[in-house]
Amino acid sequence: MNPVAAAAQARAECLAELRRKADRGDTDCLPWLIARTEQDPRLLAIHVWMVDQAVFGATRFVARRHVAQAYEWCRPVSPGGRKPRTARRQHPFRPATATLGWLLDGRTGGARLTAWLLAVGLGLGFRLDPPDPYSHGQAGDDRADGTPRADIPAQ
Repeated sequence: MNPVAAAAQARAECLAELRRKADRGDTDCLPWLIARTEQDPRLLAIHVWMVDQAVFGATRFVARRHVAQAYEWCRPVSPGGRKPRTARRQHPFRPATATLGWLLDGRTGGARLTAWLLAVGLGLGFRLDPPDPYSHGQAGDDRADGTPRADIPAQ
């Protein structure tokens, strides 16, 4: 078997095992996948939307939307506060081509992985709690009980 076919076979087997783990209800699907990519770098070529489908059961459209949302949240911001526009000669980002190598890129410090997981969670119906202006959980917070924080507007 040639190396290209062997790599494709390894990726297919990994996705199949990932799907089996998800169907059994294993909660370690993503840590298992990340550990496998450390052992076999050929797995970094798996498309992120395929992982979304295998683990979370998303449709192709929804899975690609999760990747696009993660990309939007992690795009670099220019000094003026605006996100830079892509030039016509540059290839625009396509969620269908994003791979685990892109998602797990160490230069982002885990930001892409975190953004993708948040997009998946929000897509599954999880909602974030709004900030509580009356919370006193931060170290060095010496306000009296019931005094709102000045940096979070009260609702």
